[in-house]
Amino acid sequence: MSVSIAATEASRSTIIKSLLSREGPKTINQLYVALHNSFPDNFNGMSRHKFKRVYLKNLKEFKHIKIKVHRDPELLEKLRNDPDSRVTPTDKEAWMVEVADSLARKYLTGDVDLGVNHKEILDKINSERAKSKDFWEGKTNVPHDWRAVLKAAGEKTSL
Repeated sequence: MSVSIAATEASRSTIIKSLLSREGPKTINQLYVALHNSFPDNFNGMSRHKFKRVYLKNLKEFKHIKIKVHRDPELLEKLRNDPDSRVTPTDKEAWMVEVADSLARKYLTGDVDLGVNHKEILDKINSERAKSKDFWEGKTNVPHDWRAVLKAAGEKTSL
């Protein structure tokens, strides 16, 4: 499999969404194994628990991914034959992770900038929001519209 993402530059959540948009829905364990195999530098040392509780939970809360239950017998049989899926012969359903429809096209066409560091964006937003908070707490007399300041500077106001 050829991977065209500069894995060291992209954030983990961006890598997850990109992989799901290219390869389609996967069980949580299939996704975890695929990420470890495709991007060992970014995901080595990350436990399955942290992957589920931090990354998948946050992506689901931001509505970037969907968790769907599949009961199709043909799909279940295919998943039972895949050792990475962890679907047992007695399972009647499989929980699959897929990228949100609104983002799937964006990640497939490559419209997303994979080199963007989301931490830098969030740090800029948080620093401007702190200035706005100072006004409301009475630490300064000058009102500060953090969103207008970021827009005027040509910066992003959200991820």
